[in-house]
Amino acid sequence: MPPVVIHENCSGCGTCKLACAMENFSAVQPARALLWIEGRFQSNLTRAICAREIERFGRSWDFPPERFFTEPTPSGPNEGYFISREQLEQLLDWYYAARGWDANGLPTRKTLIGLGLEDEADRLVEEGVSLN
Repeated sequence: MPPVVIHENCSGCGTCKLACAMENFSAVQPARALLWIEGRFQSNLTRAICAREIERFGRSWDFPPERFFTEPTPSGPNEGYFISREQLEQLLDWYYAARGWDANGLPTRKTLIGLGLEDEADRLVEEGVSLN
């Protein structure tokens, strides 16, 4: 998707940035496009705020409790199965790449700017968060 172009009178609020993004997106399926953009915007903004506000926020926050790696599922369609830590590491690598995040699960500067969140990217850097 091309970068979102924000109009010159944009106040910087999320709604305005979302409206600007919608203007730049295909009008063929506006409801679907709006949900897709809003979802990306919200998840990346939430992740950026967590990175800024929570000490040592990152990949470790995406891991389930240790028992998920050692205790088989007791019932249901996954009965007897458990995921290994290595499998989860690989899944996270794929998920982060698909989301445009770095190896620690943080949005890259390019991802934030593409969503019209350049101010948030700058703020993260000012707060000492390393963005790739």
